[in-house]
Amino acid sequence: EMEYRLRRGDGEYRWVLDTGAPRVSPDGTFLGYIGSCLDITERKLTAEMLRKERGFLRQVIDVDPNLIFAKDVEGRFTLVNQAVADAFGTTVENIIGKTDADFNPNAAEVAHFRHRDEQVMQSQQELLIPEETLTTANGKVLWLQTVKRPLLDERGVATQILGSATDITERKRMEETLTR
Repeated sequence: EMEYRLRRGDGEYRWVLDTGAPRVSPDGTFLGYIGSCLDITERKLTAEMLRKERGFLRQVIDVDPNLIFAKDVEGRFTLVNQAVADAFGTTVENIIGKTDADFNPNAAEVAHFRHRDEQVMQSQQELLIPEETLTTANGKVLWLQTVKRPLLDERGVATQILGSATDITERKRMEETLTR
């Protein structure tokens, strides 16, 4: 089985999936191949379009300075952007499938995040958290304003949460300075 481009009689190139098997006579003599070719041009074009769209969407969420993430019912990350990876001191790929506890040494924060995630999934309601802290990989504490929303499956069950957190650390520092 193999895929390749083939030029038609009219000069147009098409993608073909070629599948074949050897034919052998009863006495074991090789007789040739029997097979079929299937035009898969549309499938290839669709796959390329999806690859480009995924790349574009990845770029869009990665340039957003907000921490964007999705988690499943077990609290495992299913999507994160570069801002989350930077805060945790790792790569986007390394975070997927892991939980806050794998990156955040502050157990109270981890429990807080988990509680809020469960609250959003159970209520199926958006939750605005005006202020919360996140301890980064290097121990720096960020102040965040976070919005969490439930993501529903085809049955209407919340199976994930989508979150977006804005770093409000500078605002908090200014407020503290003004208060002093």
